[in-house]
Amino acid sequence: MKTAPILALGLALSFAAGMLVASHVQADSNAQPADKMAAAGSAVAYSQPGAIVTLLTGQMKTSGPEDVVVTASMECDILTSVTTTGNDDSSAFGQVLAWIEIDGQRVPVGWDDTGSDAGQVVFCNRAHQQTTSGFTVDTNATITSFLQTRSANSFQWTKLNLGAGQHTIELKALLTETSTNHGIAKALVGKRSLTVEPTKLANNAIV
Repeated sequence: MKTAPILALGLALSFAAGMLVASHVQADSNAQPADKMAAAGSAVAYSQPGAIVTLLTGQMKTSGPEDVVVTASMECDILTSVTTTGNDDSSAFGQVLAWIEIDGQRVPVGWDDTGSDAGQVVFCNRAHQQTTSGFTVDTNATITSFLQTRSANSFQWTKLNLGAGQHTIELKALLTETSTNHGIAKALVGKRSLTVEPTKLANNAIV
């Protein structure tokens, strides 16, 4: 059993990956009135696997201690391809993990969100695996499958008692791409936005 369009799929994969990787990280930051901030970007963000990338950054000023809500939204693009020949297996995994940092400190999601992954949120991921067996006559039969999806997602973080002064707010991400045995994975971020709004919670509020 053979699949004919293997070369076509390979060319399509190379073309799609090349088009997406061609753009580099670019974030726009805008000065905003005190106690509020907004930033947006549209260039495709891509980094080497395992590298942290700053997607957006901005400045805001608080006149006094404030509770603030930070909202991040982004398009996520995961591209995977796996190929097996005969009795074989192949896998690919892509993920976009994002978080908020205020003045260089990561903002946890809640009071019990602790540890090395505190504040980190999975905006999109995919595990793609293929296993073939039972090839006893044509052991060179090759099967390739290709998947590409894009979705827009949003998440909110709350920071209690942000002190008075000038603050730097950053949206950061870790783009993970792993594969085995002829697998290919790409994780990218497209259009994105970052907003910070003041809020007033109860004095004894626990987030």
